[in-house]
Amino acid sequence: MNTHRKQDTPRRSRVLVTGASGFAGRWLIPTLNNMGLDCIGITGSRLHSRDPLKSLLANDYQIDLSNHSVDLLDVVGDVEYLVYLASITPHKARIAGLSDSELFIRNSAIDSNIVQYIKDVVPKKSVIISSCAVYGNSPRILTEDSPLMGKGVYA
Repeated sequence: MNTHRKQDTPRRSRVLVTGASGFAGRWLIPTLNNMGLDCIGITGSRLHSRDPLKSLLANDYQIDLSNHSVDLLDVVGDVEYLVYLASITPHKARIAGLSDSELFIRNSAIDSNIVQYIKDVVPKKSVIISSCAVYGNSPRILTEDSPLMGKGVYA
């Protein structure tokens, strides 16, 4: 009788990174990968097959998160962790020809989809990263107590 059982390899924890192909995502994903996490990336544009980021992702999805009919749970499944980096920056909005109000509406829809996903999945940890645009172009070191001096739709 064989008393040795084949040990199942434990499933690596999954982390969903929205805005995976953006500046912060490209720095974060290799770090998470080195920590032993399977990274699932959501991007607003398709990753080229030779993009080095593609080899670091367990899965990648091109999804318009501002589309209310998107069901992230249906597309991605469940994850243990969520890092929310995605939003449309004012710079990208200008390039796309979006007005301030269109930018606000699209980003509100993205927020709504992410909040619904968090309610559906209840990840162990969720991290929401935003810009410091509300502080304006301050030459000083920023703290949580720094005065708000931003300009535009988010300030």
